[in-house]
Amino acid sequence: MSQFLSWSQDWIKAALPRPVLEGIRAYRHKASVRRWEAEVRERTRTEWRLMLRNWKEQAAPVAPAPEGTRASHRILVFPSDPGAIVGSRGDDAMITAVLEAARSAGHQPQVDMFCEGEGERIAVGMGFHPVVIGTDRDVAAAAAKLLGERRYDTYVALGADIVDGRFGPRIPALMLIAADLAARAGVRATILGCSFGEDPAAELKPVFQRLDWRVHLNMRDPISLRRLQAFAPVHPQLVADAAFLLEPGSADPAAAAWVERQRALGRKVVGVNAHPMLVRTPDAAWVEKMAANLTRALCEVGARRNVGWILLPHDYREHFGDLSCLRRVGELLRQRAGVEAHLLEGCHSAADLKALVGGLDAVVTGRMHLAIAALGMGVPALALTYHDKFEGLYSHFELPPWLLLSPAIFDDPVELARRIEQFVEAIPVLVQVIEKGHARVMALARKNFMDEPARQD
Repeated sequence: MSQFLSWSQDWIKAALPRPVLEGIRAYRHKASVRRWEAEVRERTRTEWRLMLRNWKEQAAPVAPAPEGTRASHRILVFPSDPGAIVGSRGDDAMITAVLEAARSAGHQPQVDMFCEGEGERIAVGMGFHPVVIGTDRDVAAAAAKLLGERRYDTYVALGADIVDGRFGPRIPALMLIAADLAARAGVRATILGCSFGEDPAAELKPVFQRLDWRVHLNMRDPISLRRLQAFAPVHPQLVADAAFLLEPGSADPAAAAWVERQRALGRKVVGVNAHPMLVRTPDAAWVEKMAANLTRALCEVGARRNVGWILLPHDYREHFGDLSCLRRVGELLRQRAGVEAHLLEGCHSAADLKALVGGLDAVVTGRMHLAIAALGMGVPALALTYHDKFEGLYSHFELPPWLLLSPAIFDDPVELARRIEQFVEAIPVLVQVIEKGHARVMALARKNFMDEPARQD
């Protein structure tokens, strides 16, 4: 029988026209892909259900450690990207701010860091004790065991811009589950001030709903606060980003010297940052267009306003970082006569970048934490927005909305030049606005580490 079927198939293949055969093969391939995708979705749903069920089973038995046994000054941290830890200087700034807050209280903390993949090696290299994330369904049991064995003072999660699930619900769910179990074990559990977008992942609603009321759930701007309150029955508090508390380090000597030379020639010095992730699906053509039009705009403004430009990377990740864009802008600027520009090479800490930014007149930035570094040092920032998190940041200082530029501005170099020139002209007024709101914002930033959560009824 099998031989007959094989013969029949061979006969059909020989008899059918080639286009028909190719159509059949294409249909079978698509059907196979659809079956595979359906199987992946079903496995994902199953893992998600098991993760939530296991969390519920682990939550009840978690008991606080006996009084007086948690004075070990040990911190458990869940980063926003467990595979990279601090690929973004924003993550670096937030983690460093946590450590500085502990040290300001007279402690020298030991830090355990949740990680996975390459993140384990990075965590060790930074002096952290790695806690490797296992399978998602086992995270609750592993976290409960860890919290029972070790005497942690504090659990901190970097919600950043991922806690709403915009980059997928997995990591925010895991960090919230660990926060819940930490709070139930008597550990101070904090979700560091973060953003919450207008389109959160629906899968996270039951996670927020079951979150223990003792978790310090901090939103870093009033817009995010309102969005989370509308999404789930929780009681977050309003803070400012903890990165405002980061102490400035030491500016790169070569860059600082270049800035001083420009100032001696009577020029204003403006930092410039751009990166591929300003659009959802960047390609080489878009990056080239962005670099060309940004270069044109900078040249036009520099010619009219006597400005020097320093190109400032703030994210060093290989595929999502800033250097590829900024190096291309630097190459194009060098081809233009009469333009003063300097590219900050090398990899620099968030603290050192903050020190450098503090010596500039202003910053044009596509990275929110570079804007935070600037505003925290009293330096105006013009934002190239790629998420809806910038609006909330600028509302803290009551800064005007024209400082927020859509990435579509790169389609119109004339308008981009006009907006940058408007920004340069407004620097003195903007400095006064920032100075007026500075003390209030710093007080809100300190609330990440001070206030107790309000009890939920």
